[in-house]
Amino acid sequence: MIGRHLLIHSCTVKEVSGLNRDGGAEYGENILLEHVRIVPAYSVRRGTVGKEKDDKLLLFIDCSASTPKGFTPQADAAVFWQGQQYTVRAVTPC
Repeated sequence: MIGRHLLIHSCTVKEVSGLNRDGGAEYGENILLEHVRIVPAYSVRRGTVGKEKDDKLLLFIDCSASTPKGFTPQADAAVFWQGQQYTVRAVTPC
């Protein structure tokens, strides 16, 4: 259990509801996650076409303090935080 005083962030998650005709993801409704912890790691790496953003973040969801209770995002869900969109790559329940 994470102390409630550490769960100072909130974000919006959109689960993948299907694929569009071009093979891209279609997202469902917004789910507001409150009382979570987000630890960003901003970085830029040099790619074949110049500089590329390689921003990552860790999202900590507490089973008892975070709302909605019992919510776990699925892989490929979209997370919106501070005007940026991130994609869930892996989920590790603890």
